[in-house]
Amino acid sequence: MFNGIYLRLATQSIKKNHRISIPFICGSAFITALYLSIANICVLPSLYDTTRFSGQQLLLVMSMGIVVIRIFMFILFFYLNSVWLKNKKQENGVFTILGMDRKHLIQIQLDQMIICYLLSMVIGIPLGILMSFATVQILEWMVPSLIIDFAIMPSAIRDSALWIGACYLAISLYSIVTLIRTNPLEQVKKTGEKKIRSNWPLALLGFLSLGAGYWIAITIEDPVTAVMLFFVAVTLVIIGTYLLFLYGSTVILNALQKNRRYFYKTNHFINVSTMKYRLKQNAASLASIAILSTMVLVTLSSTSALFAGARTAVDQAYKTQHTLNVQVSDDSAIQIDQLLPTIQNTAQQVGMDTSNMQVNSSKSYYLDSGMQVTLYDISNAADFGLDPVNLEANQAVVLQFIPLQGQEENVDRFDVEGRHFEIVEHVDKPSANPMPHIDAMIDFSKNGIVPTYSTIQMNGDLEGVMDEEREQEIANSFGQALQTQFPNEAIYVNYVNKNMMAERLLGMYSAMLFVGIYLSLLFLVSVILIMYYKQISEGYEDHDRFAILQKVGLEKKQIRKVINDQVIAVFFLPLLVAIVHLCFAFPLIKQILYAMSLPYAWVFILACAVTILIFAICYFVVYKLSARVYYQIATQQA
Repeated sequence: MFNGIYLRLATQSIKKNHRISIPFICGSAFITALYLSIANICVLPSLYDTTRFSGQQLLLVMSMGIVVIRIFMFILFFYLNSVWLKNKKQENGVFTILGMDRKHLIQIQLDQMIICYLLSMVIGIPLGILMSFATVQILEWMVPSLIIDFAIMPSAIRDSALWIGACYLAISLYSIVTLIRTNPLEQVKKTGEKKIRSNWPLALLGFLSLGAGYWIAITIEDPVTAVMLFFVAVTLVIIGTYLLFLYGSTVILNALQKNRRYFYKTNHFINVSTMKYRLKQNAASLASIAILSTMVLVTLSSTSALFAGARTAVDQAYKTQHTLNVQVSDDSAIQIDQLLPTIQNTAQQVGMDTSNMQVNSSKSYYLDSGMQVTLYDISNAADFGLDPVNLEANQAVVLQFIPLQGQEENVDRFDVEGRHFEIVEHVDKPSANPMPHIDAMIDFSKNGIVPTYSTIQMNGDLEGVMDEEREQEIANSFGQALQTQFPNEAIYVNYVNKNMMAERLLGMYSAMLFVGIYLSLLFLVSVILIMYYKQISEGYEDHDRFAILQKVGLEKKQIRKVINDQVIAVFFLPLLVAIVHLCFAFPLIKQILYAMSLPYAWVFILACAVTILIFAICYFVVYKLSARVYYQIATQQA
């Protein structure tokens, strides 16, 4: 492929267009490193140890994350390539004038792609290995029980080279097809974009689409429905954002142009006129930046909130170190109270402290409507943080109520198998159950209800290392003891160790956090490159315009003010839109996090605030650097 003069021309083109080629290579190398770092973790042998549950959780989440990264990196490569092609149009035209045909132009272009690919591998592979090692160290620090034996896996390097190579192959084929279908000589001429006229119907459609997405987000109160409609709301918001940026901004700019007091000022005149005739390019870029910025904010804030709230969720769900769940069938002649002596003896044998054993009995019903009703005895009021209460027959205190779709929320009674219960109070205690259900407290003795399910909580440190096998052995010891004592009864026993449950959640949520960080970095790189390339491209396009304006008397101070106003509008409008999107998405995401055992909204609020602050700082730094480069290009030799 490399052949004499064409290789030199390809190399010279990369050097000459360093403002375009260097960010392209750096972005490609970073994507390579990002992909390799997570791909290397996914094939580490220690994560396939079935006795390490947290490792399995990490592997599951990382494997799902790498699929998303593969899809998105193809999209990002095609965007980078579109910028590359746009800035090569005139160069291809000049080569054609010098006597080259399409075959030679294709060879130069392929040589450039191969050079960029090799540089991406040389830079990205060592960086990816370092990122993978750092990620493993941080994961082990975040989850103390997690043990990962780090190694450099050749299969991960091979997989990364193949996937990045596939991206380069795809954009190379696209570039070749584009080159074949266009006339390089026509690319020498500079042509501006056609004016986009006001389109009120599409602007209204964008407003309605965005409003519908917002309405879904703020009105859903059911976690299950929130999960089901999340992508519907996201799709509506994306469509609305693009339509409003493209056609809504047209309406606004036309209105500003008709406002004489605003339009006929130097900086306003230049900015409004420039944006109108470059609106299609501006609108698509600004909308993309807004959507990607929203993805960064949503992904980082939600995953960090889950990780930060994991221990809190476990502490809320499990008050003691050991939890035993025991259930008998509804038609069983045995009662839960008759099982307690055997359970207590077995607990003492395995080393648990039964002196303060807490027993919370309940009975569950599954109605034909799909609603689950769980009844607790008033003797367990203290377990729910309530004061002792006296209830009569057919009276109930509702602890938690998630209605069915379309069901009223403020009900004053509920029915269970022909028995009517009057609700005397709504407590609204947090619950990890996202399905439609009623948790209520009644007086079992006055209503003649026999519990069939008990949660038994005990403390005490057990000897030896607690792992998945040990936890299962303890559960089996309780099951065998109860089966021996009551051989003719169907008794279900489940044992949960609080530390093991915390390890499960921390293992899963730490993996989700890191996948969120990886995706956010990918989105952030996309935002940076889109903003950078946008400013570079417009800098070259505006160079001649500012040269003419300076010749007719516009001072450099005025030029700088015009540039600053334009760059500020371009940069900070998408950031503002992204923050608004996150605010409206907050109720919907809160419901989804609620379904994932994060019952406290303040954790998510704090995560959102910190994420917005960090992202805004990064965004501002990119703004300053990009504005400086734009000013240098637009005013050089002007």
